[in-house]
Amino acid sequence: MPTVYGVGGSNPMVRPLTMALAYGLLFGTTITLFLLPNIFLIEKDIKQLIGKLKSKIRK
Repeated sequence: MPTVYGVGGSNPMVRPLTMALAYGLLFGTTITLFLLPNIFLIEKDIKQLIGKLKSKIRK
């Protein structure tokens, strides 16, 4: 990871690979920790709303 910030070597082949790895990890971690749980909560809320609407229609 230090190669991304210019601390390590400056090999022209290694630097782009390291940057792709670092930003891929950052993007994947962000999605896993923040986006997916929120999507699951929204799905749960929608299912509850549909259940409430169905029960009101049946009455």
